[in-house]
Amino acid sequence: MLVDAHCHIDLCKSSAQEVVSGEVIIITNGVDLKSNKKVLSYAKIFPNVRAALGLYPTHAIDASVEDLVEVIKFIEQNKKKIVAIGEVGIDFYHITDAKEMKKEVAAFKKMITLANKINKPLIVHSRKATDAALDVLKTAKVPVIMHCFDGNELQTHEAMKRGYYFTIPANFWTRKGFKKTARRVPIDRLLTETDSPYLSPIEGENRSENVRYAIEKLAELKDMTYRKVEDQIYQNFMKIFNK
Repeated sequence: MLVDAHCHIDLCKSSAQEVVSGEVIIITNGVDLKSNKKVLSYAKIFPNVRAALGLYPTHAIDASVEDLVEVIKFIEQNKKKIVAIGEVGIDFYHITDAKEMKKEVAAFKKMITLANKINKPLIVHSRKATDAALDVLKTAKVPVIMHCFDGNELQTHEAMKRGYYFTIPANFWTRKGFKKTARRVPIDRLLTETDSPYLSPIEGENRSENVRYAIEKLAELKDMTYRKVEDQIYQNFMKIFNK
Protein backbone atom coordinates (compact mmCIF):
# COMPACT_ATOMS: atom_id res chain seq x y z
CA MET A 1 0.00 0.00 0.00
CA LEU A 2 1.35 3.41 -0.96
CA VAL A 3 1.47 6.22 1.60
CA ASP A 4 1.09 9.96 1.07
CA ALA A 5 1.92 11.24 4.54
CA HIS A 6 1.38 14.90 3.69
CA CYS A 7 -0.92 16.61 1.20
CA HIS A 8 -3.61 19.30 1.01
CA ILE A 9 -6.74 17.96 -0.68
CA ASP A 10 -8.65 21.16 0.06
CA LEU A 11 -6.11 23.30 -1.81
CA CYS A 12 -6.35 21.33 -5.05
CA LYS A 13 -8.15 22.87 -8.00
CA SER A 14 -9.54 19.45 -8.94
CA SER A 15 -12.34 17.94 -6.90
CA ALA A 16 -11.57 15.64 -3.98
CA GLN A 17 -13.15 12.76 -5.93
CA GLU A 18 -10.60 13.34 -8.72
CA VAL A 19 -7.63 13.81 -6.41
CA VAL A 20 -8.10 10.94 -3.95
CA SER A 21 -6.70 7.62 -5.12
CA GLY A 22 -8.03 4.51 -3.41
CA GLU A 23 -4.62 2.87 -3.77
CA VAL A 24 -2.93 5.33 -1.40
CA ILE A 25 -3.29 5.95 2.32
CA ILE A 26 -3.48 9.74 2.55
CA ILE A 27 -2.93 12.18 5.40
CA THR A 28 -4.42 15.50 4.37
CA ASN A 29 -3.22 18.45 6.45
CA GLY A 30 -5.20 21.48 7.54
CA VAL A 31 -3.68 24.96 7.49
CA ASP A 32 -6.27 27.03 9.39
CA LEU A 33 -9.70 26.66 10.96
CA LYS A 34 -11.61 26.65 7.67
CA SER A 35 -9.19 24.18 6.15
CA ASN A 36 -9.31 21.95 9.24
CA LYS A 37 -13.08 21.62 8.87
CA LYS A 38 -12.71 20.56 5.24
CA VAL A 39 -9.99 18.08 6.17
CA LEU A 40 -12.30 16.38 8.66
CA SER A 41 -15.02 16.10 6.03
CA TYR A 42 -12.66 14.35 3.60
CA ALA A 43 -11.60 11.84 6.26
CA LYS A 44 -15.27 11.09 6.83
CA ILE A 45 -16.04 10.61 3.13
CA PHE A 46 -13.00 8.61 2.01
CA PRO A 47 -11.97 5.48 3.97
CA ASN A 48 -8.29 5.79 2.96
CA VAL A 49 -7.98 9.47 3.99
CA ARG A 50 -6.70 10.45 7.43
CA ALA A 51 -6.96 13.92 8.94
CA ALA A 52 -4.24 16.10 10.45
CA LEU A 53 -5.37 19.45 11.84
CA GLY A 54 -3.05 22.41 12.26
CA LEU A 55 -2.17 26.03 11.65
CA TYR A 56 0.28 26.78 8.87
CA PRO A 57 3.18 28.95 10.11
CA THR A 58 2.42 31.94 7.88
CA HIS A 59 -1.28 31.79 8.80
CA ALA A 60 -0.27 32.09 12.44
CA ILE A 61 0.98 35.60 11.65
CA ASP A 62 -2.52 36.78 10.77
CA ALA A 63 -4.25 34.88 13.56
CA SER A 64 -5.46 36.87 16.56
CA VAL A 65 -5.22 35.47 20.07
CA GLU A 66 -8.89 34.53 19.76
CA ASP A 67 -8.27 32.82 16.41
CA LEU A 68 -5.46 30.72 17.87
CA VAL A 69 -7.59 29.72 20.84
CA GLU A 70 -10.39 28.71 18.46
CA VAL A 71 -8.05 26.55 16.34
CA ILE A 72 -6.65 24.82 19.42
CA LYS A 73 -10.14 24.25 20.83
CA PHE A 74 -11.34 22.79 17.53
CA ILE A 75 -8.40 20.40 17.32
CA GLU A 76 -8.89 19.23 20.89
CA GLN A 77 -12.61 18.71 20.34
CA ASN A 78 -11.85 16.48 17.34
CA LYS A 79 -8.80 14.67 18.72
CA LYS A 80 -10.40 11.25 18.27
CA LYS A 81 -10.96 11.91 14.56
CA ILE A 82 -7.37 12.80 13.67
CA VAL A 83 -4.04 11.02 13.38
CA ALA A 84 -1.75 14.04 13.83
CA ILE A 85 -1.38 17.75 14.38
CA GLY A 86 -0.22 19.36 11.17
CA GLU A 87 0.71 21.28 9.31
CA VAL A 88 2.48 23.33 11.96
CA GLY A 89 5.95 24.75 12.42
CA ILE A 90 8.10 27.74 11.53
CA ASP A 91 8.77 29.47 8.20
CA PHE A 92 11.59 32.00 7.95
CA TYR A 93 11.57 31.91 4.14
CA HIS A 94 8.39 33.94 3.71
CA ILE A 95 8.47 35.54 7.16
CA THR A 96 11.52 37.73 7.86
CA ASP A 97 10.14 40.41 10.18
CA ALA A 98 11.45 39.83 13.73
CA LYS A 99 8.08 40.42 15.44
CA GLU A 100 6.28 38.12 13.02
CA MET A 101 8.94 35.44 13.44
CA LYS A 102 8.45 35.62 17.19
CA LYS A 103 4.69 35.22 16.73
CA GLU A 104 5.24 32.16 14.55
CA VAL A 105 7.42 30.53 17.19
CA ALA A 106 4.91 31.31 19.95
CA ALA A 107 2.09 29.66 17.97
CA PHE A 108 4.27 26.62 17.25
CA LYS A 109 5.01 26.22 20.94
CA LYS A 110 1.28 26.14 21.66
CA MET A 111 0.80 23.45 19.03
CA ILE A 112 3.53 21.34 20.60
CA THR A 113 1.90 21.73 24.01
CA LEU A 114 -1.40 20.64 22.47
CA ALA A 115 0.20 17.62 20.78
CA ASN A 116 1.67 16.54 24.10
CA LYS A 117 -1.69 16.98 25.79
CA ILE A 118 -3.73 14.93 23.31
CA ASN A 119 -0.86 12.57 22.44
CA LYS A 120 -0.79 13.11 18.68
CA PRO A 121 2.26 13.16 16.37
CA LEU A 122 3.44 16.48 14.95
CA ILE A 123 3.86 17.12 11.22
CA VAL A 124 6.38 19.94 11.09
CA HIS A 125 7.17 22.61 8.50
CA SER A 126 10.63 24.17 9.02
CA ARG A 127 11.50 26.10 5.87
CA LYS A 128 14.71 28.09 6.36
CA ALA A 129 14.11 27.66 10.09
CA THR A 130 15.56 24.25 10.93
CA ASP A 131 17.61 25.33 13.94
CA ALA A 132 14.71 27.29 15.41
CA ALA A 133 12.30 24.40 14.85
CA LEU A 134 14.64 21.85 16.39
CA ASP A 135 15.16 24.10 19.40
CA VAL A 136 11.43 24.49 20.05
CA LEU A 137 10.81 20.78 19.41
CA LYS A 138 12.92 19.84 22.42
CA THR A 139 9.69 20.00 24.43
CA ALA A 140 7.84 17.54 22.16
CA LYS A 141 6.94 14.25 23.82
CA VAL A 142 5.24 12.75 20.78
CA PRO A 143 6.51 11.40 17.44
CA VAL A 144 7.75 14.14 15.13
CA ILE A 145 7.60 14.02 11.33
CA MET A 146 9.74 16.59 9.56
CA HIS A 147 7.89 17.59 6.37
CA CYS A 148 9.91 18.41 3.23
CA PHE A 149 13.03 18.56 5.37
CA ASP A 150 16.17 20.02 3.76
CA GLY A 151 18.37 20.59 6.79
CA ASN A 152 22.13 20.14 6.67
CA GLU A 153 24.02 17.04 7.84
CA LEU A 154 24.33 18.16 11.48
CA GLN A 155 20.66 19.13 11.70
CA THR A 156 19.62 15.85 10.12
CA HIS A 157 21.79 13.90 12.56
CA GLU A 158 20.28 15.76 15.51
CA ALA A 159 16.74 15.06 14.31
CA MET A 160 17.56 11.39 13.77
CA LYS A 161 19.14 11.16 17.21
CA ARG A 162 15.82 12.32 18.67
CA GLY A 163 13.95 9.63 16.73
CA TYR A 164 12.23 11.92 14.25
CA TYR A 165 10.88 10.76 10.90
CA PHE A 166 11.23 12.55 7.56
CA THR A 167 8.84 12.87 4.63
CA ILE A 168 10.31 12.72 1.15
CA PRO A 169 8.28 14.46 -1.59
CA ALA A 170 7.42 12.80 -4.89
CA ASN A 171 9.89 15.06 -6.74
CA PHE A 172 12.73 14.77 -4.21
CA TRP A 173 15.41 13.85 -6.76
CA THR A 174 14.93 17.23 -8.47
CA ARG A 175 15.73 19.22 -5.31
CA LYS A 176 19.23 19.07 -3.87
CA GLY A 177 18.21 19.47 -0.22
CA PHE A 178 15.48 16.82 -0.35
CA LYS A 179 17.77 14.40 -2.18
CA LYS A 180 20.42 14.78 0.50
CA THR A 181 17.84 14.00 3.18
CA ALA A 182 16.76 10.89 1.30
CA ARG A 183 20.37 9.77 1.08
CA ARG A 184 21.26 10.49 4.72
CA VAL A 185 18.20 9.06 6.43
CA PRO A 186 17.76 5.26 6.69
CA ILE A 187 14.69 3.79 5.02
CA ASP A 188 13.09 2.85 8.35
CA ARG A 189 12.79 6.54 9.23
CA LEU A 190 11.33 7.79 5.96
CA LEU A 191 7.81 8.44 4.74
CA THR A 192 6.68 9.46 1.26
CA GLU A 193 4.55 12.53 0.56
CA THR A 194 3.33 14.67 -2.32
CA ASP A 195 2.54 18.00 -0.64
CA SER A 196 -0.23 17.99 -3.26
CA PRO A 197 -1.14 20.18 -5.06
CA TYR A 198 2.47 21.40 -4.87
CA LEU A 199 5.85 19.83 -5.75
CA SER A 200 4.56 17.74 -8.66
CA PRO A 201 7.09 15.35 -10.21
CA ILE A 202 5.22 15.54 -13.52
CA GLU A 203 3.37 18.21 -15.48
CA GLY A 204 0.03 19.25 -14.00
CA GLU A 205 -1.50 19.29 -10.55
CA ASN A 206 0.18 16.96 -8.08
CA ARG A 207 -1.89 14.05 -6.74
CA SER A 208 -1.37 11.43 -4.05
CA GLU A 209 -0.89 8.65 -6.59
CA ASN A 210 2.38 10.36 -7.56
CA VAL A 211 4.10 9.05 -4.43
CA ARG A 212 5.00 6.09 -6.62
CA TYR A 213 7.66 8.28 -8.21
CA ALA A 214 9.27 8.79 -4.81
CA ILE A 215 9.19 5.03 -4.23
CA GLU A 216 10.87 4.39 -7.59
CA LYS A 217 13.67 6.88 -6.94
CA LEU A 218 14.15 5.75 -3.32
CA ALA A 219 14.53 2.17 -4.57
CA GLU A 220 17.33 3.33 -6.88
CA LEU A 221 18.97 5.44 -4.19
CA LYS A 222 18.83 2.77 -1.48
CA ASP A 223 19.58 -0.14 -3.87
CA MET A 224 16.33 -1.87 -2.94
CA THR A 225 13.40 -3.23 -4.89
CA TYR A 226 10.32 -1.07 -5.39
CA ARG A 227 8.24 -3.52 -3.34
CA LYS A 228 10.64 -3.52 -0.38
CA VAL A 229 10.66 0.27 -0.25
CA GLU A 230 6.88 0.42 -0.50
CA ASP A 231 6.49 -2.15 2.28
CA GLN A 232 8.97 -0.39 4.57
CA ILE A 233 7.30 3.01 4.11
CA TYR A 234 3.96 1.41 4.95
CA GLN A 235 5.44 -0.21 8.07
CA ASN A 236 6.87 3.15 9.14
CA PHE A 237 3.45 4.74 8.67
CA MET A 238 1.74 2.05 10.74
CA LYS A 239 4.31 2.35 13.51
CA ILE A 240 3.67 6.08 13.90
CA PHE A 241 -0.02 6.49 13.16
CA ASN A 242 -1.80 3.19 13.76
CA LYS A 243 -2.06 3.52 17.54
